[in-house]
Amino acid sequence: FRSDASKAGIEDANIISDLNPDEIFRDENRVLLIGMEGIAKTMLIRKLFINCLEKYGNDKLPFLITLRNYDKGRNLHNLLTDAIKIYDSSFKWGDVNNALLNGKGIVLMDGLDEISPEKFSQFHEELTSLTKSYSKSSFLITTRNYNLLSDSNFQLMGVMPFYEQQSVELIGKLVLPQDEKDSFIADIKDKYIFSHQEYVTNPMLLTLMAMNYQKLKAAPDNRYQLYEIAYDTLLEKHDREDKDDYIKRFSSVNNADDFSLLFKEFCARTCRDNELTFTEQKFSSILNKLMVRNDFGNKSRITKRNVLDDICYKACLMYEKESEYTFLHRSFQEYLFAAYYAEADDERLTNLGRFLGDKGNKFNNEEAFMMLYEMAPDRVEQLMFYPYLKGIYIPMTRIY
Repeated sequence: FRSDASKAGIEDANIISDLNPDEIFRDENRVLLIGMEGIAKTMLIRKLFINCLEKYGNDKLPFLITLRNYDKGRNLHNLLTDAIKIYDSSFKWGDVNNALLNGKGIVLMDGLDEISPEKFSQFHEELTSLTKSYSKSSFLITTRNYNLLSDSNFQLMGVMPFYEQQSVELIGKLVLPQDEKDSFIADIKDKYIFSHQEYVTNPMLLTLMAMNYQKLKAAPDNRYQLYEIAYDTLLEKHDREDKDDYIKRFSSVNNADDFSLLFKEFCARTCRDNELTFTEQKFSSILNKLMVRNDFGNKSRITKRNVLDDICYKACLMYEKESEYTFLHRSFQEYLFAAYYAEADDERLTNLGRFLGDKGNKFNNEEAFMMLYEMAPDRVEQLMFYPYLKGIYIPMTRIY
């Protein structure tokens, strides 16, 4: 954990190297644990629950709550009682109430950002009442989006990414042939730790890369495959595989497919114009120009705030830094630029060729263009290369 790490760039933060509840709640008994998708927040909170049981025995009572269940007509009182009745059906709300009042409760809530927007105000009111009524007990909540409780008196702590040795140890524990693991570890030490740092320091994406290593290694020139897998994972597969009844909710659109349509065009436009960071005003200006907005029935939901919430905290593909928004990794922008134009109709791909053929354009991203060519080589040659070459070819005039 990194204590008080509300935003990236804090270098003098306190480091907690283990899951000791005394250390976590040392300075404040209300903690908001922040981490991007795939950084193992759910695994950490479950391990913390076990550590509480082992450390305190009957002296304290830990509760482990999955907040996506709040949307199923369950209030916090219900969820707290249910969390204990799983292990002892004789428990009633009175028992829970006594434990919390006497400071013997440790309430661990996983997935603040999984509560639907329609229910969040109600949850916030209940949480405020709960933490005030039971101020002697401890509360920890995991989330991707620290802004959700920015007005609450919670200490902010961040989950730190893996360092190289942790990445190597994780690969060693995977159920894979030893030669594959050895080869992948050698790649991490040789190059991936530099060129793909965001992936190999994130346990979910690192596992994904390792499990698909042979496939990726068999086609080393097709880099887009790695980003395709990583994008799909961040967008929805991680939650669906680990939580069967969970559906990722988006603020601006209805589902993951609609979000992809929106974000692909955003990435296509910004990559084409060589734009990587955005103020809120710049982001809003680009958003208002997206043609795909006209394909959605409820355009009123496609606001700057809703779309930023989806990109940064639902899909975790961008983040805020010093009042500007930037991509988690430029490769996602490059991949989605390529995917957008690889799926585009002939006219749009031809227009891109004309744009790139104009000496005044700002595009200078060879990686993005090569991914596009890898995805649709025949169409790129026919609709972009051939017209460009035809335009610059000047027939020789025979001199008699």
